[in-house]
Amino acid sequence: MAISGYNIDVAGCSGLLARVRDDDGIVSAASALDSAYEEAASGCGSPAVAAALGAVHEMLAQQAQAAAARVENAVDGVSQAVSAYIVGDSAMAETARQSVDRAPDLEPEHAAFGSRGMLAVY
Repeated sequence: MAISGYNIDVAGCSGLLARVRDDDGIVSAASALDSAYEEAASGCGSPAVAAALGAVHEMLAQQAQAAAARVENAVDGVSQAVSAYIVGDSAMAETARQSVDRAPDLEPEHAAFGSRGMLAVY
C-alpha cells in the first residue's frame, strides 16, 4: 500500500544522525552532575545530607545512563531504517530497469494497427 507524499530525505537523515551521534550533551550533563555532587557533598558538613545527596546523585546518574542508551538505540534504529529504505529503493530501481529491458520490441506495423489490423484512435 503506497503512502501518498511519503519520502525520506536520506541526506538530511544521515546529517541529523551524525550530529546526534557526535553530540556530547548527555555526557557533559553527567559530568557536571558528578562535579556538583562532589562539591555539594564535601561542602555540606552533614553526613545525613551527604548521604541524601549521594542517593539523588545515584538516581540521576542512572537516569542519564538510561537516556544515553535510549538515544543510542534510537539513532541505531533510525540508521537501520534509512539503510533499509536505501536498499529497498535500489531494489525497486533495479526491478524497474529490468522490466524496461524485458519490454518487447514492436514492429512499426503492429504498433500502429495492433493485433486486429486496424488503427486505434483515442
